[in-house]
Amino acid sequence: MKGKQTPFEAYGHSADWPEISARATNLPSNKAWRFAPDARERLNRDGRDFLDRQLMETRWLSTLARQYVSAVCDPNQVWVVTGQHTGLIRGKWGLDKLLPDHNYTTAKNRADHRHHAIDALVVALTDRSLLMKLTKGYDDDRDRIKIDPPWEKDKLRNDLEAALKRMIVSHKPDHGYQGKLHEDTAYGTVKQEELDEKGKSLGNLVYRKALAALTDNEIERIRDRRLRDMVRAHVDAAAKNEIPLAKALLDFRDSVRDPHIKHGLKRVRLVKSEKPDYLVPVKDPKTGAVYKSYSAGKNVFIEIFELPDGTWDGEAATFFQANQTSHALTWPAKFPGARLLMRLFKDDLLRIDYEGESRVVRVVRLEPSASRVRLAEHKETGVLQERHDNPDDPFRWIFGQYDRLKEWKAERVRVDELGRVWRVHPKN
Repeated sequence: MKGKQTPFEAYGHSADWPEISARATNLPSNKAWRFAPDARERLNRDGRDFLDRQLMETRWLSTLARQYVSAVCDPNQVWVVTGQHTGLIRGKWGLDKLLPDHNYTTAKNRADHRHHAIDALVVALTDRSLLMKLTKGYDDDRDRIKIDPPWEKDKLRNDLEAALKRMIVSHKPDHGYQGKLHEDTAYGTVKQEELDEKGKSLGNLVYRKALAALTDNEIERIRDRRLRDMVRAHVDAAAKNEIPLAKALLDFRDSVRDPHIKHGLKRVRLVKSEKPDYLVPVKDPKTGAVYKSYSAGKNVFIEIFELPDGTWDGEAATFFQANQTSHALTWPAKFPGARLLMRLFKDDLLRIDYEGESRVVRVVRLEPSASRVRLAEHKETGVLQERHDNPDDPFRWIFGQYDRLKEWKAERVRVDELGRVWRVHPKN
């Protein structure tokens, strides 16, 4: 109902707010603050505190891990290397420059999964005597601390750089069918599709939603054309007076006077378009007629197959389909003679010939509506869409249309515990 707004943002301008606020005073203090006008500011501030608490908990977990390992090993041979010490050693040995970030600074690049491997090497090469040296000299002048690498500095960097180039980051795909079978909203079926002024279908499904929770685009999908025009005219007039959409809708709901609206107006009927293939129908057990449907929700995998003429195509299975007794897709019957090439789940790895070199990429998104999978190199991490949109970041999505996958000689692979890359059989 309130979306991602605080209670005050959603209902603070409504006539019901005094009663809501009064009831909130009876809540425990750790919940009552969420109804305050400044809840958004407190949430943002406490969010930063939450990150600080997580950092402290990580340090505490290191202490617990040391206690646990000491129970099965010699306690004198177990020690914890702090993040500050790791960063200092990494900088002294010039290892930060091996994975420069997209701003070409020498800071640690957290957008590359391989920075964990660099830290792991530093921790492995940090003995007790080096820790003692760091502890004594760190508070005095960290810049003057001299830390000799275990072998010649340039050779250390070159050896690690060569290892990083060979390294393939392993990702654990989720090949289970456990997930949300369909979306929560139940949709009615429109018996006769309505058309807009241009003759375009407004939708094949209908559902109800609170008027006050509508977005601007949803106003155009109100099924009752007369009501749609009334709401649009009221919202547009309010916008000229800089009245927010949520308050404008509340004002319309509370002030509308119309002979056709006898019992008030709290919810409206909206229309929506959805492909029949993405619907979970619910039938009347007596007549067999579909009386409501659910959106099938997310896809769990895509099967890539080769047609008899040599072209590649694909078909996706939703969680609902995957959990049926027989979840076979339609392509084997639709295309006799086609053969399965691979079944792709999110976080699976592919080896492709891309831009003149062999690369291992990760399946980040399944996008069957666009006949493709969205890929990123195995080492890339961070908020990938934001990185793609950042002109200063060299990262860009690799859009793997099904025909492009054939052009790139794509094959599914896995990385074992020793870092070796193996081809995966199509039926696995």
